[in-house]
Amino acid sequence: MSVEKILKLKDNLIDLKLNIFDSEGNSIEVGFNFNNPATENEITYVENKLNFKFPKSFINFLETFNGCTLFNYKELDGLIILSTNDFIKINNYLINTFEEDWNSELIIFAKYIGEDNYLAFNGEKIIDCFTEELPSEWRIISNDFNQFIDEFIENDGAKYWL
Repeated sequence: MSVEKILKLKDNLIDLKLNIFDSEGNSIEVGFNFNNPATENEITYVENKLNFKFPKSFINFLETFNGCTLFNYKELDGLIILSTNDFIKINNYLINTFEEDWNSELIIFAKYIGEDNYLAFNGEKIIDCFTEELPSEWRIISNDFNQFIDEFIENDGAKYWL
């Protein structure tokens, strides 16, 4: 359902902006950006380079939006879901950062805005990649991409898992 939820959210935006309430009850304006769809060749290229098959729900997302920015608050908060242009660079960055501690079953697919923290797939599961800890300490925050996106949007972009 994630793509439908994102499309519905997009339809409710005015100039790709939305007013929400922060954790203290203040009204804030957040921004959004949606990329054009990825091609099948772009998706296959990334999957082959990373030796990873994206979950079907995420392929559906990429075929609708080849990455997007959700709930961007002044470049301090929000989430960037990577485009096919960014997967290899970001994944290589974290592989090189953690070296022998890296978990080769993880594929980074999103980056927190304003932080050096990420979200990854481990199969279908979504992992919170808090880079001040080792990958072995990172935890599952959602069973799949659709569930994650639905909850993220329902929580107005708040990191509900923290």
